[in-house]
Order: sequence, then C-alpha cells, then structure tokens
Amino acid sequence: MNEHLFDLIENTNRNVFLTGRAGTGKTTFLNDFVKKSRKNHIIVAPTGIAAINAGGVTIHSMFGLPLRPFVPTVDRIDANIANNISDLLPHFRYRKDKLKLLREVEIIIIDEVSMLRADVLDMMDFALRTARRNQQKFGGVQLLFVGDLFQLPPVLREDSEYILQRYYSSPFFFNAKALEEMDLLTIELTEVFRQKDKEFLDLLNAIRDGNSKLVDFNKLNERYFPDFEPNGEAFVHLCSHNKMADSINQKKINELKTPSFFYNASVFGDFKENMFPNDETLELKVGAQVMFIRNDTSGDRKYYNGKLAEISRLTEDKVFAILDGSDEELEIKKEVWEQKKYTLGEDKQIKEEVTGSFEQLPIRLAWAVTIHKSQGLTFDRLIIDAGQSFTSGQVYVALSRCRTLEGIYLKSKITPSVIFKDDRISHFQEDTKANDKIEQIIEAEKYHYSIKKVLKYTDCGWFLQSLEDWYDIAKSSKKLGEEKTQTLY
Repeated sequence: MNEHLFDLIENTNRNVFLTGRAGTGKTTFLNDFVKKSRKNHIIVAPTGIAAINAGGVTIHSMFGLPLRPFVPTVDRIDANIANNISDLLPHFRYRKDKLKLLREVEIIIIDEVSMLRADVLDMMDFALRTARRNQQKFGGVQLLFVGDLFQLPPVLREDSEYILQRYYSSPFFFNAKALEEMDLLTIELTEVFRQKDKEFLDLLNAIRDGNSKLVDFNKLNERYFPDFEPNGEAFVHLCSHNKMADSINQKKINELKTPSFFYNASVFGDFKENMFPNDETLELKVGAQVMFIRNDTSGDRKYYNGKLAEISRLTEDKVFAILDGSDEELEIKKEVWEQKKYTLGEDKQIKEEVTGSFEQLPIRLAWAVTIHKSQGLTFDRLIIDAGQSFTSGQVYVALSRCRTLEGIYLKSKITPSVIFKDDRISHFQEDTKANDKIEQIIEAEKYHYSIKKVLKYTDCGWFLQSLEDWYDIAKSSKKLGEEKTQTLY
C-alpha cells in the first residue's frame, strides 16, 4: 500500500491523515516521503522535542502564533485569557522572505498530530490564508497529518480547557473549524513491525480501541509482580511524570559507588533551552544504565533510539559502554542536533537552513523514562505502574513499547478504570477512512493535478485547459476504452 500512498500524496492535492497503531511504520513512511517527494514541503510539530525529532520546526515558531488559546470569533475576548480573530492579525505581518516561503509551500507535514489542539490548527489556517491571499482552507496548501490519536492527547491547562470547550466539541485537531466540510482522508497503516506475538497484538488492540474484556485484564495481570526488582538484566521503569523518572534515575546513580563524570553540551547559535533534546550537563558513572536517544549515524547500526547499555569506562573526554545483549564495548561519541529554519532559494525551492546546534552524548540515564519520552521507542523489558495518574492513551503507549508480553512487569494491576475510550476518535476515523479508495482517488485526480501544476508554471494555459477538457470527454466516451485512454497519456 505504501507505493499507492506515496502516489496519492505526491500526485494529488488531497489532505491526508496518516495513522496507525504503535510500531506500524508511520515515521519510516514519513522519512521516505520527505526524501523522495519533489513537492516544496515544510515539517512542523506541536512541541519542540517532536519538531527536533521530526527534523522540522514548531507550529508556533513557523507561523508566529501566540501562546494563548484561540477562539474562532470576532466577539470581544479578554486578551489576557485568549485571542480572537482580530487579535491574530498583528501576528501575521510577516517579513518578505517568510511571505515568499509560505506562498511557495505545496505541502505541510504535521507530525505527532495527536498532541495538536484544534484551536492551534485554526490559527494555522488563518495564517496561511492571510499570507497566501487565498481564502481556500489553509490557503490552498496540501496537508499531511501524521500520528496516532489513541496515544498522547493534546495537553490543556484547566483554564484553557474551560475557554475552548465553549467553541470546540473536543480539543483534537479534527474538530478544528478549518476542517469542517473538508474531505480529509484517513489512511491507516495496519502491519505492526514491533510485536510479532498475535495474542499480545490482539491484547494491545483491545486496550487501544477501548474494547477490553475481563479475559484481557486477567491475561495482562498475569504480569503483576508488585515486589519485582531487576537483578542483572536491564529494565526500564516507565513513569507518567518527569519528576518521578528523575527521582528514580537520581536514586539509582547515587547508589553507585563509582566516581561521577560530567559531560557538558556545546550549544551554538539559536537553540532554545526548551528545545534541548538532552540534558545540558550529563552525569555518568561506571555501572549506570543508559539509553540511546538517537539511531547510530556511523553506518554501523550498532545501536538505535531506545537501545539500552551499561557504562563500562569513563575518562574526562571519552565514554564507553556495553550494549544490552552484547559483550562488545563501544565508544559513545557526541552527536549534533540541529535547529533549522526554512528559506526559499532563488529557484523557488524551499531549503533548510541551520540556525543553531546542540552537541551532546546521544544517551541519557534510563532506569526510568517518561511515557512521553518513550513514544516511538521499543524495549525488551519494562516495569510499568499503571496505578499512577495516567492520562488517556498512556496505558496503551506504555504497554505497546515492549516487544513481548513476557517482557512486561506490572507494579500495580491494570483495571478498566485506567482504560479510557474516546468515541469521538473512533467515529472520526471511521467516517474518514479511505484505505480501500486510494487507487480510485489517484485514478480520478492524478491527471487533473498534473494539469493544474503545469498551468501554474506556463503561459499556455488555454491549450492545456482544452487538452484537459478533451481528456475528460474521451475518458467518458464508450468508443475509447479505459486502456487506450491511459496509453495516450
């Protein structure tokens, strides 16, 4: 299906929501699309870390959006609480270079869309329509949304939630006013690469979809080991909050009797602290359990994002570790994360320009990790305490990080009370699902899209328009079969 999916996005102007359960290859497809696509594109994400991981920028920085909630009305609103339509306009007085860029972009890719609020998407719509002087939705730009709505939801403060619920039926992106009457296509990737055990997959799917039965909870709670403590093998404790993960990691490293070594990051140019992908100062000791937070870029592929290791040797400027499941010692070298901005070249092609960088070891202490930081990672052994204040989707995210059910150790039993089903998500995806329509849509729209693209860049529009009209007549003619028509073009 991926070839047809690429064809759909690349050769039509349809707006697509690409989704799928954990481990179905959403990120892999996104990376492949960016490499192969000839469309002028930008990548944005709701949060700084998500933007860095996706190789893009935040939605707020790309469009100069205010941080306060937005309400889609011209009625007077206390500007200290929220922004209305009139309040937005001063934010859209872009420099000439930004205006040119926004007018040339053809597709905007929004990653980790489960965390995107509806009001933020509406602000993005107003920004694009203003900048492009085009009153079509999003100024006529194609959108590719990527993410899993059953995982991490939008983050809302209580006061913001109170304001927004008067204007939006949910905080999810699909309830943005800009998407009303838009024919958005939901394409779901279904092949799971992370887990191979069908019984475990069925269990995860039941939890994700909110269809868990008593037998599912009984099966899960066979992994309930309240007094379990790791002895030798590398385990990761998944936590709901940073404070708990930091506390566990600090306690564990303090228990090691080996001396501490400190490794400082090098920060250059414009790289905001809230975008740092790792600690600015990293404390390590021999014996510390660490996790890689990047894939091996050397070409050797000895480690990947989420791979565990144990620190074996330390010097003032060198770090060595033994990878989990291996006896080989590996020197860990610093990696560079780049902060980018998009610019428009003289050839009207959008380019990435590095504005800052963050250089640090690609590891962090990993006796404990938060649910948010575990998203997209794969582990062999996990300790999970689902009795904590998990939010909607977090139990599924936590369980689906592990390759096998046997690798999971529960500190508290999982009960129906910690499984949240949001019918709004299910209804939206069912109403817009288009997996079985991809080929028909491509067939119907690919030719028209190519003609419109040529019309944009040529002065022979009258001729091409006539050709397009003739094609439509010929294709519907009984005398000219479908096969011959396709041969002509």
